[in-house]
Amino acid sequence: MKTGSLTVVGTGIQLVGHLTLAAKASIEQADKVLFAVADPVTAKWLQTLNVTAEALPYNTNNQRRTETYREMVDRILAEVRQGLNVCAVFYGHPGVFAYPTHEAIKQARREGFRAQMLAGISAEDCLFADLGLDPGRNGCQSFEATDFLIRRRKFDPTSALILWQIATIGNLGFYLMKRYQEAFADFHRAIELQPDYTWAIAHRGVTYRFLGEAYYPKALGDLDRAIERQPDYVWAIAYRSRIYELMKCYKQSLIDFDRAIALDENILRGKNWQIEKGLLLCYDGQYSEAIACCEQRLQQIADDTTALYCIAVSKARWQGVDKAASEIERSRTALLAQLKKGLQHTRFCLKR
Repeated sequence: MKTGSLTVVGTGIQLVGHLTLAAKASIEQADKVLFAVADPVTAKWLQTLNVTAEALPYNTNNQRRTETYREMVDRILAEVRQGLNVCAVFYGHPGVFAYPTHEAIKQARREGFRAQMLAGISAEDCLFADLGLDPGRNGCQSFEATDFLIRRRKFDPTSALILWQIATIGNLGFYLMKRYQEAFADFHRAIELQPDYTWAIAHRGVTYRFLGEAYYPKALGDLDRAIERQPDYVWAIAYRSRIYELMKCYKQSLIDFDRAIALDENILRGKNWQIEKGLLLCYDGQYSEAIACCEQRLQQIADDTTALYCIAVSKARWQGVDKAASEIERSRTALLAQLKKGLQHTRFCLKR
């Protein structure tokens, strides 16, 4: 057995009071404590138990939830691999709706490290106490809410039924984990249950995209249907633009692109819409328009390397490489400056 170990514990639901003695001892005795808890008071208290306590990366944006989970697992395993006895602390019961805890333990064991989970107090335990409910009397069933609706889980109406995560019903689940066949099956099932479910129709359309080029027409069919039902569905409009782009139907793509941006300039999530439109215009052979669009971006950020690249490519395609020499050099100079700046920053961090 390798040196280094992992113990996963839960803080329970109630501040401090729900922490078990075994969990507290594991935190105090660990070489390194990593935590993901629900409030800053608990975080500070954990740091009084063990000075090594440090928060795990945690992004509350649902669109990046699975990426955050992977970052958590990587962070935990990085400490274990250094030969440290690591205690990972999570809110509630560490094994209930906590993907990174189970994944970290599985991965640690696969790599030959000792790994265990200590039970904690979950929301379900509190529910039994608060409502005076004894699950042993008539039984109790527990399902995740979206799974319950989509998969038509069978349940006994004479016993208690608990549905978890009502607030996140409709979360993309399999889609975000890139398990597209399973995501498609779920969206399809949701539409069978509710044929006018616009959200599921649009997301099934986008899932078609990831099943391959042969499915692009079906993707358009679903997105058309969703947009027809909800004309201001900006997310669906933006994705339809993307499907048209992949099909090299650039004029149709530009129409949807302009429509989406008119509804929400931030729909592209971190990408600049002027550059993206410039690239589309370039693909469509509208080179002067593409250059003008990217020049607008340069008025905001003079050394934007992507905008400069788009201008250089548009000029080269339009008038030839020789006449685009100055634009190409300008783009190259900006890119080299950016790379140099990145290297200097890296050296500074290493010195620290």
